[in-house]
Amino acid sequence: MSKKDKKKFDAEGQAPEAPATTESTAPEAAPKAPAIPKAPSLYLQTVDTQYKFTRFPLPKKANKAPEGELTIYVDNVPVPAWTTASKGWAAEDATIEYIWATLPNGATGYLTCDYGQPALEFSDVNFTSGEGKANREDPKRVPRDAAKDQARIAAFQASMAAKKITPAEAAEQVAAEPAAAE
Repeated sequence: MSKKDKKKFDAEGQAPEAPATTESTAPEAAPKAPAIPKAPSLYLQTVDTQYKFTRFPLPKKANKAPEGELTIYVDNVPVPAWTTASKGWAAEDATIEYIWATLPNGATGYLTCDYGQPALEFSDVNFTSGEGKANREDPKRVPRDAAKDQARIAAFQASMAAKKITPAEAAEQVAAEPAAAE
């Protein structure tokens, strides 16, 4: 007899009696865990422009040069920052540079510069941080080869569709779980 089965019986070897209730004996659904609140959107603001701060892990170059390529200030606190660019895949006239940093509040991510604007222009700029949507939209990607980019997007969508399960498949997985546990 397994330990699980032994727990079903009391010390005298008798199965405990079910408590007398007037309610149905149908099992109750387990209470759902409260949803984890999504982190609020952030932006970094210069005198007149708010730049969306997109949360994302820092690039590998941040580990190689911890002092950063430039220093920005966020709420008067110096923050090392790194830059990347879209030169490898973007159209020549639509290169975008990105500034990566870890904010004083611990959020890591990047802000997107305008087309052709060097990220180094932001060296020693003081930003104020804020929560909510920025008043400036990030520039859209302009690929070097539109057909190649469409193929990339189609491949991604096909891959994601293959990973999604149908409601029938989900029901089969749920039905198979108790059998697998025994």
